[in-house]
Amino acid sequence: MRHTERLLRPWPVAILGLLLVAGCQPAGRYGPVPSRPSRAVSTTAGQNTPTQPEVKAPPPLPDDYVWMEPKRSDMELPVPIVFVHEGSQPAEWNRLKSFWTEEPTPSEQAAALTTIAPFNVIGLAVQSARVVKVKVPLGLDDPTPFLPPYNPPTLGKWELGKRLFFDKEVFLQPATASKTHSCATCHDPARGYTDGRPMAAGSIFNTPTLINSVYNTALFWDGRAAALEEVVQRSLEDERDIPTATASNRHSWTGVVQRLRGRPEYEAQFKRVFGTPPTQDAVGKALATYMRTILVGNSVHDRAVRAMKERTKDRGPLPEARDFESVLDDAAVKKLESQGDPLNKTEASQRLQQAAMLFSARGAARCVQCHSGANFTDNDFHNLGIDEASRKPTPGKETGRFAVLPPGLKDRRSIGAYKTPTLRALPRTGPFFHNGSGFGEEALFFAVLEHIRKKDSPFIDPELRPVKLSEDQVRALVVFLKALDGDPIPAVLTE
Repeated sequence: MRHTERLLRPWPVAILGLLLVAGCQPAGRYGPVPSRPSRAVSTTAGQNTPTQPEVKAPPPLPDDYVWMEPKRSDMELPVPIVFVHEGSQPAEWNRLKSFWTEEPTPSEQAAALTTIAPFNVIGLAVQSARVVKVKVPLGLDDPTPFLPPYNPPTLGKWELGKRLFFDKEVFLQPATASKTHSCATCHDPARGYTDGRPMAAGSIFNTPTLINSVYNTALFWDGRAAALEEVVQRSLEDERDIPTATASNRHSWTGVVQRLRGRPEYEAQFKRVFGTPPTQDAVGKALATYMRTILVGNSVHDRAVRAMKERTKDRGPLPEARDFESVLDDAAVKKLESQGDPLNKTEASQRLQQAAMLFSARGAARCVQCHSGANFTDNDFHNLGIDEASRKPTPGKETGRFAVLPPGLKDRRSIGAYKTPTLRALPRTGPFFHNGSGFGEEALFFAVLEHIRKKDSPFIDPELRPVKLSEDQVRALVVFLKALDGDPIPAVLTE
């Protein structure tokens, strides 16, 4: 009892409150370094007054570092881009009629943005008279938590990034290049933001898609980058994906900033958006902003899942044949067919239900072990035993994730392991696998299963247990993969 009374006495609480008030002051960021207290100077008898040190402005930065202090007077008021997701904003999501909507920002709408925009975008939304709302396609996660706080999306960055993405003269060596290459050459929107080749020109790797790349937590097949801003820099800078690239097909940062600064239209646009002349840092931010809006969803599978949830009040484990049939029309069924394997709506629905079960954790294929989540990838790395990953590695020349991991994190599982790709938009993004060895529809599954059945290497991922699927089951899974494709690329991203 005495102990309890002692804890409840008010004076310790009061002292604690005073300490918190006195000690928890806001921390300044990059503020001036405080001067040492000067000696007291006697002014009148019995009085000492400290001298006030003269605060001098820091010298101006050299021209090469002016990007560190943007000139605000050159910048336009940013127009924020916000992602509207069905789960968090169903009324607003249903109200929007298209993928891309630019509209005024009344005060009540600006306040509402606090629930759908990252913290550092809210201030922009409140100030700006306009806002761009991206309607996240059905079935995808909300991209907002995946946005880095150092690069909030704005319309100005997006427009600049889109322009750079399709520019055929910016990133090539001017002395040797043909000036006919751009980011879109290897990441062509018409080919699902890939190049349609087994391997990129001069490379040993297949070109990965940029679709839904906002959700990727590791980039490149070996995962050596963690942010799209870094991908833009490194894919042009060190070209590790293209060890045999020649000067005619190699992108390079050499002279990029100088060329951009030599074009008045780019010079003016960078100043409006970033408050600086063109810089490598700003180029990365602009391109990453554009790429984060490349979203594809609203597939047959997504619509069937929604139909199932509406039917079961969100309690259904997997869509049934009736859920698939309710969202299929003749055009959708046609897209699910393979050559020599025609389908009607009932047959397609039954195959999709069969495949959904095979795909699940309880099914025979258990594809969801690696292809999980809304984007059908675990963002992890696995050795499938394909190509060089199936052979005994040479010490010191190990491939895959192992080659880029720092000492202390390397393990057997990372040897020959490559990133799990998304399964969305597969009909547009083939060939498949890190080396482009997966041609055609049936080849996609048959190639994987063949390597898993062999299981003749101690480095193949132990999670990939041998499975036995019939030809009918494989065909059903192929139909399911097609059902993961979604809407066409929105015109605003390419026109």
